[in-house]
Amino acid sequence: RENVKRSQWAGDYAGAVIKKADQVLERSPEWIREHCPGKGAAFACGKTGCPICGGKWTISGGWGGWTSADCDWARPGTVRCENGHILPDAEHPDPGEGYEGPDGRIHYFVGSYNAWVVEQYQDWCHGLSLAYSLTGDERYAEQCSVILDAIAEIYPTCTKGSWDYPS
Repeated sequence: RENVKRSQWAGDYAGAVIKKADQVLERSPEWIREHCPGKGAAFACGKTGCPICGGKWTISGGWGGWTSADCDWARPGTVRCENGHILPDAEHPDPGEGYEGPDGRIHYFVGSYNAWVVEQYQDWCHGLSLAYSLTGDERYAEQCSVILDAIAEIYPTCTKGSWDYPS
């Protein structure tokens, strides 16, 4: 906090952290719980690619620099491939345990979305904890605890790692 007062770069950094954390505060605890994957949820990296065109639905950066699914809060439970196909769809259903393509490969659309959600939550917790450290504002700590509690509620039932690893 003292460094933020003394240094322009630290003040700029703190401002950016706080701005991002404030956006997370706009989400209600109910919204966070509602958007958390369910108990026993599948999680996947999304390595099989689009069953329609073969395009990727992952971008580098998430999962320790591996991949992060192209997902959006406005499209719950779906991924979008690099060519614009949004899956699952009517021809490629995924009830949460994957879609088996004609070639026998399983495509984990919902599992990739679930992994993306937890990645977002992890990123949010990181920012909220920094914002709390920088300001002492309890709202950041409280919102972080809501997110961690939502994940902790499902964690004991999500007993598999990435469902599509190493396939």
